[in-house]
Parts: sequence; structure tokens; C-alpha cells
Amino acid sequence: MKRRGFTLIELLIVIAVLGALTAMMTLSSGGAVGSANAAKITHGLQTLRTAVQMYVAEYSAGSPTVDKFNDLSGDYIDKSTFDTIKTQFIVVASGDSWYAGYKGDMTSETKNKLADHASDNKLIGGADGKPTVKAPAYAKDDDQVFLLVH
Repeated sequence: MKRRGFTLIELLIVIAVLGALTAMMTLSSGGAVGSANAAKITHGLQTLRTAVQMYVAEYSAGSPTVDKFNDLSGDYIDKSTFDTIKTQFIVVASGDSWYAGYKGDMTSETKNKLADHASDNKLIGGADGKPTVKAPAYAKDDDQVFLLVH
């Protein structure tokens, strides 16, 4: 007598193997998402740094201020980039220094990736819209991330 189809044990083994493969793929893609978000945040901070430097160079004879930059920042960043980053990034002053900051939500994976590359990108931690100047590097328990721009 010929056997047709699969036995219950064979089907269960196939389902278990597919489940294990799916779980491994899901876990491994989580790190990639965190890395991509960290790169996006770092790029946004660097874009703001360039815009601030252009603004300060143009207004160096006058008195450049953060408030004036925030009003004019669309003039120093192309419109599509500005529309993308204006809701999640800020420029703040602390003493004589200016900082670009990211105020959006960050997952723990993104915070870990930012902390891993903090010294390479000169990132500083902070909270409540203020950089922590005493701690020179971003740590994964910081709520916000900043970059010295001026």
C-alpha cells in the first residue's frame, strides 16, 4: 500500500524548523533596525551642525542667536530635509556653545548603537532639551543625544 501525504510527526518537525528560522531572522533584524535609526539620528545631527555653521558664518558680523537660527533654519537646509527633521531635532544653547539635539523616541537598541559610536561621532547625552556637558559621551541611559555644533 502506497503512503500519501505526510505524517503528523513530519509536519510538526517542519513547523518547528520554520518557527526556529523565523525567530532567528526576527532577532537578527532587530540589530539592523537599531543601527539604521542610530545612523539616521547621527546624520540629522551632522546636517544641523552644517546649517548652524553656515548661519554663524553669515551672521558673524551681527549677533547670531539660537532663536534667530530656529526661525531661519529652513534657509540653511534644503526644504525636504528640513521638513523631515524639524519635528525631531532641535538646536539649543548652553553657555557660549550651541548643540544640535534629537528629541524623538529611541528604542533601547538605538540607544545602544548610539552609545557604541558616541566617541567616534562626538555625541553627548542629555535630557529635557539640555545637553549634559559634564559627561563628554552619550550613554545608553540618556534620554536625548546632542552634538556640539558651535
